[in-house]
Amino acid sequence: MKSPSYLPNPEQFVSSSVSHSLPDLAQDLSPKDAVTAVNDWLMDQVLGDATAEDLLNGALQALQNAGFPITRAFFAFKVLHPLFDSLSFVWRKGQDIDIESHTPNEEGTENAFLNSPQNYLISQAQKTGLNRAEKLRLRRRLSGPDAELDFDILKQLAADGITDYLAFVVIYDVARENGLVGSWSTDRPEGFSDDQIKELRRFESRLAVALKARSGEAIARSVVDTYLGPDAGQKVLRGGIRRGDSQSIDAIIWYSDLRESTALSERLSPLEFLELLDSYFECTAGAALAEGGEVLTMIGDAVLAIFPLHRFDSAKAAAQAALRAASLAWTRAEETSAKRRSQNKLPFRFGLGLHVGDLLYGNIGVPERLQFTAVGPNVNVTARLEGLTRPLQSCILVTGDFAALLPDQAWEDKGQHLLRGLS
Repeated sequence: MKSPSYLPNPEQFVSSSVSHSLPDLAQDLSPKDAVTAVNDWLMDQVLGDATAEDLLNGALQALQNAGFPITRAFFAFKVLHPLFDSLSFVWRKGQDIDIESHTPNEEGTENAFLNSPQNYLISQAQKTGLNRAEKLRLRRRLSGPDAELDFDILKQLAADGITDYLAFVVIYDVARENGLVGSWSTDRPEGFSDDQIKELRRFESRLAVALKARSGEAIARSVVDTYLGPDAGQKVLRGGIRRGDSQSIDAIIWYSDLRESTALSERLSPLEFLELLDSYFECTAGAALAEGGEVLTMIGDAVLAIFPLHRFDSAKAAAQAALRAASLAWTRAEETSAKRRSQNKLPFRFGLGLHVGDLLYGNIGVPERLQFTAVGPNVNVTARLEGLTRPLQSCILVTGDFAALLPDQAWEDKGQHLLRGLS
């Protein structure tokens, strides 16, 4: 479950470097007392920094220690992320939890869900209107004279020695058909006891609340990372949401702009032009992010990005990263344009300016509508520098201040030039 380095990291939904202790349950606890203790532990953990993976691993291990004969457990829920739309977790006794992300219309996954006991439960409920979550449950014996293998997953589990299977659905949002789906399985010959089934049902609701809270926080991080970038997004989530919340930083400043965008927009349909813009942004903004930059805004067809010096070992290292990103952007644009030509689509070119200096980094706008961006004379210098790329017949231009950070680079001196609107 890896994403390109320039996209929000899906690992934030599941990975944690923090150690979370398990609830200490005595072997002689009744199923009711064991689930009560695990439920209390869940609420304590979700108020902290535990991820969905932490919660599931801890709770299921504790239930097993308390005598619940769980051999396999499955859970899945929807998430809001630019790369995928749902996560699934499969816990097996004595093994690491198996986590998968799923994209819309993913081959195999969609059919598997459509033919699952959980989807059957939802379909049955929809016939009379989605009702209370506790009614969306199903039990199947998988061995003996009462075995009922009416779903493909049950046949697979029976072949693996599973004897008893409990499916469930907990609905969060009826309108969006959003919630937690899952199942419990055991290989104990007699299956789950009535008391264990009753307490697992009680645990499902509490687990659904915990996972909804945890995934909601991860979704919030994903959304702000997507629209603001990881650094600005974290500043906002930590409380930097008022106008004037800002700081002065030193950074490499990147400003790129699409060449002949007006002519392209006139020759292409709106959808075709949008597709071209997406390709251009993947080449430019994607390259900046891939090398550790922070894309602050995409204005029309321009990209404003920064490489904050404090995030690198030195100013030289930041400049090297920016120059690698510029080279990567150029290579990607050439490859993408060549592919577009082979498809009888219009190619594109861009200009890019790189500068180094201080800037004000933070919120500007009106109190009700803010933008997290960078402002200051050095930002203006970089934008004007990009404007010189066409008359100087260069794709990429850097200022003397930037070039001084990399004296060993084989620079071509383009002379001194007045920048429009600047002294």
